[in-house]
Amino acid sequence: MNYTRFYVQQVFMSHRKYKAGDGSYVEGSNHMNQFRVWKDDETSEHANDFNVQAGTTVLFVNAGTYKFSYSNSTDSQEHFDYIVKKVGDYYYVGFSFKATGHNPNQKVEGDNNYDDWIVRIVPAKMKGEEDKNTQRIIVEDLGSIGDFDYNDLVFDAYVYNKDGQTWANITLLAAGGTLPVYICGCDGQRVEVHDKFGVSTTTMVNTKNGTVDKSPVEFTIKLKNEESSSFNANDIEVKVNNNGTWMTLSSNVGEAPEKICVDNSFKWCDERQNIETKYPSFSKYVSDPKTDKWW
Repeated sequence: MNYTRFYVQQVFMSHRKYKAGDGSYVEGSNHMNQFRVWKDDETSEHANDFNVQAGTTVLFVNAGTYKFSYSNSTDSQEHFDYIVKKVGDYYYVGFSFKATGHNPNQKVEGDNNYDDWIVRIVPAKMKGEEDKNTQRIIVEDLGSIGDFDYNDLVFDAYVYNKDGQTWANITLLAAGGTLPVYICGCDGQRVEVHDKFGVSTTTMVNTKNGTVDKSPVEFTIKLKNEESSSFNANDIEVKVNNNGTWMTLSSNVGEAPEKICVDNSFKWCDERQNIETKYPSFSKYVSDPKTDKWW
């Protein structure tokens, strides 16, 4: 799970009682608060008053799902005792109550059932301007000698200007290639796609037919050090490292394109499925790029 825009919904609090070190009993859920989401080991934010009642929903934007924690009023400490389970299309984070304070009344072993507090993580869809202007890039990393399924890399990009610079919000969707493939920004920035998915370069992601399933991965990359009204997703540089040789992917009229920009309604091909099989008008598009909505 690697989201930056998501909802967190309150699902369950067990209210189970635990025996503390001094013999008293503590109702665990009542002492769990400040559900916190982390972008990395240093950056986090919490949902204010989120533990009030089941059904409460909070939207996080520009946040992260790197890890999760809660604050424990029993020992006044941050705790990371949780598990994540995927059920259907959603992820559930379950926390286990425990306390590790210095005094006997602040020591609770807990039971490691991870149901003292359960929340659901739901990716939030883009709305309005961002959704309208998001484009999808599909890649065939070996061009004319590839398998023509155009799923070696699939990502969505929303390009925008901020603080006098040009940026893109990237959502990685699939990586059906087995070469190191990079999405590139300015100032030498390069993001290797398989690494972002948390898999080896030889592992194919989200293209079916025996490939692994991964949730979409979101990140932001700076494209230019100045604002640009003309830069779009099609201009984002994609590079492949083929046995030590760096190649910048491109598309030329009359040749098998290596990188194509479509809209974000496009459904990419399964692994080893020739794009002309799924979209018969593709060959017409190669000859005439003005061919609209060939998919």
